[in-house]
Amino acid sequence: MRADRLLSIMMYLQQAGRMTANELAQLLEVSERTIYRDMDALSGMGVPVQSEGGLGGGFMLPANYRTKLDGLNTSEVHAIFLQINEQPFKQLGIEQAMRSALLKLMGSLSNQHREDADWIRNRVFIDMGSWHAQPEQQQGDDRLRLIRKAVWEQRRLQLTYKNRLHSTAELSLDSYGIVLKAGIWFVIGRSDESIRALRVSSIQSIEPTDTVFERPTAFRLETFWEQWLASYQHRQFPYIVAVVLHHEDSAERVARLGGVLFQMREEAGVRRAEVGFESEESAVRAMLALAHLVEAAGPSTLMTRLREEIQHLGGMYK
Repeated sequence: MRADRLLSIMMYLQQAGRMTANELAQLLEVSERTIYRDMDALSGMGVPVQSEGGLGGGFMLPANYRTKLDGLNTSEVHAIFLQINEQPFKQLGIEQAMRSALLKLMGSLSNQHREDADWIRNRVFIDMGSWHAQPEQQQGDDRLRLIRKAVWEQRRLQLTYKNRLHSTAELSLDSYGIVLKAGIWFVIGRSDESIRALRVSSIQSIEPTDTVFERPTAFRLETFWEQWLASYQHRQFPYIVAVVLHHEDSAERVARLGGVLFQMREEAGVRRAEVGFESEESAVRAMLALAHLVEAAGPSTLMTRLREEIQHLGGMYK
């Protein structure tokens, strides 16, 4: 993500003093042309990047320069913090380092920009986890633009919504935030005294109102989304399988075959997890397809089915 990369470039230059485009490109896994474009972007943002050509040259910052983000406007702060997401760091096991870096970054902001950063992180959340659902084409969707405006201005919306059973309902919604999950947008808000997650693509009509609502100060968008998603996935994927993961990308491969990872832990160097499937049949298909990467450890009915299938296959290929 470009916002993260620009911050990384500033931090690298502050630490190293001088770096070439090639060195930065290798560290950030992009092309040198991308680094040059990023340098132009930083200069345009007011960062005093200096360059020297020839042998021993490169990019540098003034010796007394320290990263100050006070020069950013509110929209730029929103763009940066919208893209900082803890999920990949949790998956890598370095979430504490990420939080420490985030605190340092927040410390370099003015009071107003710290409020701006917290504001956007509590209104837009990008869930980077994999999912079974297919992405939806919603670029340029007027519904999304109207919802975003309502979230920003805390204005009530009147909606016509079609649920999974294809029945429609009229409802009013106090929109607290929006979430992007695997290419699918959701609007989170209060309707009929409960907080709900509604798929934007299922909204048939939308009409902003002049009613301004009071947003609960204690509401945290990411916390609500994690709780709602866990509840949804347990309803949709009720068949739970205990597994042992034998390869670093086993969890990702399970997700591709329709499984949802509920929890993972490591015991004595062995990675164990619980995976949800829609049915026993889908679990059997996934476990057979991933037999070289994932070992099923329960339930017993699944183990029996797997043994039967393996014996059947063994008989076919004698």
